[in-house]
Amino acid sequence: MEKIMVVEDDLALSAGLCFELDSSGYLTVAAYNCQKARQLLAGDHFDLALLDVNLPDGNGFDLEMAYTKTSTSPLAIAREQASQLLSNHSMV
Repeated sequence: MEKIMVVEDDLALSAGLCFELDSSGYLTVAAYNCQKARQLLAGDHFDLALLDVNLPDGNGFDLEMAYTKTSTSPLAIAREQASQLLSNHSMV
């Protein structure tokens, strides 16, 4: 089973993204800020990371640099409204 880290500070949106991905057969792990995402990256492997751009303690671009140092797996930075992606189901 592929494991996806979802980094999103909007709790409702994070829950919705995780629900849709879990329902599609993926295992998701949620992080709501950069600090938690870095902790997860240090201790686990992810097949994909979905990163929000604006987070309360940093941004997805900084996380991208940390992620690419520890992983060769793909990542996606949300450049448009994730709620639109969720409603269109175009993320999976």
